[in-house]
Amino acid sequence: FALTAGKYLGWSWLDPFMGAVGSIVILKWAYGLIITTSEILMDRNTNQGLIDEIQKIVTADGETKILDFHLWKINSSEYAAMMSISSRKMGPAHFKSMLGHFKEIAHVTVEVNSLKDH
Repeated sequence: FALTAGKYLGWSWLDPFMGAVGSIVILKWAYGLIITTSEILMDRNTNQGLIDEIQKIVTADGETKILDFHLWKINSSEYAAMMSISSRKMGPAHFKSMLGHFKEIAHVTVEVNSLKDH
């Protein structure tokens, strides 16, 4: 439209004007994308309630200790979890199954260390 108007109506200013309008639209879109993804990339939106609930379930037996635990968002509605656990009896599969009812956790990595080592 801008090129046609510039050619036939002599509005040569319309082409650079539409370029500026297009750049504003792209900048607005890019800003929204940065705001949306920065929370995920910078781990600013970790669900503290979910962290507390996971810690409570894993340590419910009174002997199991969480040595290291990370929970981070991998998309707008799912999390990944990594934990290092000290336990006498149970292996990684047991702790993964404990977290199986958390539908928002898409990936879990569990490392279990023997209590006698710590």
